[in-house]
Amino acid sequence: MSPLTVGVAMETAPGERRVAMVPQVVGRLVGSGLDVLVETGAGRGAWFPDGAYAEAGATVVARLDLFARADVVVSVSLPDPRTRALLRGGQTLVGLLAPLPRPQVMAQLAAVNPEFAQADAALVVGANDVTNPADHRGHA
Repeated sequence: MSPLTVGVAMETAPGERRVAMVPQVVGRLVGSGLDVLVETGAGRGAWFPDGAYAEAGATVVARLDLFARADVVVSVSLPDPRTRALLRGGQTLVGLLAPLPRPQVMAQLAAVNPEFAQADAALVVGANDVTNPADHRGHA
């Protein structure tokens, strides 16, 4: 069985400087047996060069490669529509998605990954938002 592959996407929101994972965390995930992909330039806004991710054990890749290979994509905030279009069936998106004010977007994400709506675990997706994907009303 191949290890789970986690992809760190570059943020697309204007002015967003944060990155979903710092090199120190990448090192811990790699040390735990996971494969980690980091999109080229993902950490630049937070002052983490691509080389720091490579030294931590990640493979630095282009955007299309990341979305083609990652089982789980981590992002600080909800990716823009062009980036969401890169998600494929069975892929999981983890981030501060703020689902309560965005029911249409959550429905689109559920369409990409049908298992999203069947999950029985609550997802903490933001400081003030906790939702159960199986609750189709959009709130916990």
